Amino acid sequence: RTPACWFSLPTLSFSVFVPVSFLASAVDIPELYADVQQVVAEKVGGMQELRALAQLDRSQLEQFGSLAHALKSGMAMLGAARLALLCAKLELFGKQGPHQNGAALVQLFDQSFSTVLNDTLRELEAAFQ
Repeated sequence: RTPACWFSLPTLSFSVFVPVSFLASAVDIPELYADVQQVVAEKVGGMQELRALAQLDRSQLEQFGSLAHALKSGMAMLGAARLALLCAKLELFGKQGPHQNGAALVQLFDQSFSTVLNDTLRELEAAFQ
């Protein structure tokens, strides 16, 4: 289940998204959206492949954290606040150090990721139209 406090964040912050969309001309918007879709598919696909493993070792946790970091950065630049926050937590749980926690990573991914991702993708698709 997605933590209730996350719903205080906008799925897509138009105060961030609108300036980004103005940077691209009308001709570049479809290309920008295609790039966003490709990056999301690559990062999410990598995380799903790792999640499908029976158990994640340290190296795989770090790889998961790196994928979450890359997705977080891109989503934050577009104003996708909820997904960026979720990715920040996944990154922290995957990163080498005192907060590395495979069980917490898997639980958070399983409980929240698809809902937050799907909400974000719906709003991005509408915003890019």
